[in-house]
Amino acid sequence: MNILDAGTALIVIAVGLGLGAGILIWRCCPLRVIGTPATGTVERVIKRTVMVQDVPKAVPHPETVRDLVIVFTTRTGDVIRFQAGAHGSGAKAPGDSVPIRYRATRPTEAEVEGASAPFRAALFLFGLSAMLVLAAAILRS
Repeated sequence: MNILDAGTALIVIAVGLGLGAGILIWRCCPLRVIGTPATGTVERVIKRTVMVQDVPKAVPHPETVRDLVIVFTTRTGDVIRFQAGAHGSGAKAPGDSVPIRYRATRPTEAEVEGASAPFRAALFLFGLSAMLVLAAAILRS
């Protein structure tokens, strides 16, 4: 394999990684990219007990989870309420502010904007793709 073939192979890999990252973002968290940002306020916290089975065939045990009822106002002035999990939101009590994103055409489709593993993985893939394109350009020059 010569240098030009290696550069072409890197470009093909980079394009594949970039497309994979785009698909990952579109499937897991499209509101992060196309959503309208807003600030929501925790209206109330709902505690509920769920049965959790840590490993297959283990005895399930109860665990308390917290869901948040969040209220926000859209850019058009509509007041929207939605329920989201408290995990990773940073909110602890009613009155706390949380960053959210919502779909402008369907504001009831909203989510708390927080760190998510798939989104970080997609950003990593985009960065890796850019570095491979740069390496291919260097090899081909």
